[in-house]
Amino acid sequence: MGKKVGIIVGVLVLLLAAAGGIYYYMTNTPKNKYLLSEKQSMETWGSYFDERFKNEVALQDEMVNESYRGSVKLSAEVSDSLLSSLGVPASMVESTNLVFNAGHDEKNQQSELSFVPTFAGTEIDKFEWTADKDAQYIAAPLFNDKLMVKNADMKKVYERIAGEPAPEDFDPSMLNLNELMASNMTQEEAEEMQYRYLKVVMDSLEDEQFEKGKETTDVFGKKEELNTVTMTLEDADIKRVLKNVGAELKKDEKIKKMFGSSITSVTTKSYEESIDDLLKDIDDEKFGKIVAKNFLDGKTIVKRDINWTGADGKEDNNMLFTMTEKVDDDVQVVAELKSSDQAVEGFRLEGTSKGKGTVKDDYTVTSITEGEEFAINMKNDEKLDGNKRTNNIDFTITDQTGETYNAKYEGTLDSDVKNNKQTSKGTISFDVDGEPIKINIDTTTNVKEKLNVKADGAVDLNTLSDAELQELQDSIETNMEMLFSQFGA
Repeated sequence: MGKKVGIIVGVLVLLLAAAGGIYYYMTNTPKNKYLLSEKQSMETWGSYFDERFKNEVALQDEMVNESYRGSVKLSAEVSDSLLSSLGVPASMVESTNLVFNAGHDEKNQQSELSFVPTFAGTEIDKFEWTADKDAQYIAAPLFNDKLMVKNADMKKVYERIAGEPAPEDFDPSMLNLNELMASNMTQEEAEEMQYRYLKVVMDSLEDEQFEKGKETTDVFGKKEELNTVTMTLEDADIKRVLKNVGAELKKDEKIKKMFGSSITSVTTKSYEESIDDLLKDIDDEKFGKIVAKNFLDGKTIVKRDINWTGADGKEDNNMLFTMTEKVDDDVQVVAELKSSDQAVEGFRLEGTSKGKGTVKDDYTVTSITEGEEFAINMKNDEKLDGNKRTNNIDFTITDQTGETYNAKYEGTLDSDVKNNKQTSKGTISFDVDGEPIKINIDTTTNVKEKLNVKADGAVDLNTLSDAELQELQDSIETNMEMLFSQFGA
């Protein structure tokens, strides 16, 4: 399947899986039963995560409409013997760190991204990109003055620097930090979008595509007789749904605002033209047939079987996805993907989360694709004390030869909703040739912190003469060479 059509298929899968708010179908039809079971499943998973990560979710919700500023500081600890073998002084590593800052204020249209390196105790001037409602600002040790490009002049400045006309569909939003950091949806907006797209999907399907039944199946090693409801999508059905979803995406201004700049950063075409291309490609693709069956205990999904024949446009390629799940105070899940296509021969996820407040997670991801076998196990011992969450996570990777690689994360996360602040301290530790290495990660996020983007003294690139612009470019090249030579030394 083409990558572009794959995007829409992904959107469709997410929308079907997130089948919530289906209140306009009140009759007890197989179609209604299928979608209502999906609704309950999503609500159950959502409730589990909302309850487990209550404070974190609350702060994330605040960040949608409120200004915020966050920082991440990275540093390292390396054994003396390893540093000695590399000829690196311990004091140099101990006094070296990297700090990343990010902030956004949707209401006042201000944004910040910056990177501040400290090398061997010497703080190097920060690399900074900021924006207000009128312009973009760049500051870096590569030039003496802060540089400015007004939003209205982006195309002109692009052409002057590139020395050629801008692409016909040049989109300034791809260079606007406020657009790139635009806030996510509020909960109300997300629900409205979910209902709207769900109605598009529902209106594309017929009652005859759903069927009730009863079968005996394996549920976590036990045979159980369960009610089933099955959805069948032929090639024409899949195309019809994709086209209707694509048409809705094309006119969706909220989606365009969230993802339009990402699309235009990888293509010269506009958001609408990119969607048009996706819609045109649908007719040329062969989607095969999808049969999705839910096994129900009452209204609760305990197992799913999704069988896709003719997957990826290959008649002899069959993909089967199964997932058994149980979600209440604890979680148990087994998911497996198998395919007759050698590219995806086998994949399995199995694990549990047990406890409330004090939680133990144990999950393993396994690939059995020939020549690419591996397993990743994650064990997490988590404790919640008021606002503070403590995690001790062990990772074990086993490759196809049986060799194992281990890493450990130890950290605390303090989510103080009352004071609109979140801080964390963590360490990732692992060995290299038997020598221990630690990566320290400290983070701070302040919600409702005002940004202070300043244009003071900024040089407007569009007001420079051609000679001045060339002089600036030459000085940047010279400073880059000097900067790299300093790091090299």
